[in-house]
Amino acid sequence: MSLRNFHTPLTEAEVDEIYQLLTPKQRKYMDDFTKRSKKSKWLEVLALKKESS
Repeated sequence: MSLRNFHTPLTEAEVDEIYQLLTPKQRKYMDDFTKRSKKSKWLEVLALKKESS
């Protein structure tokens, strides 16, 4: 895989290819970060809904 300027979103195949290059420790960090990010977004939406009701 060649590195290029990432001005456009990566394709799913590109993301998968990069993910495979990570060490197990890096993969765990990314997985944990993604879970936290999704949870934070969910909590933000919930808070906004409660605020408006």
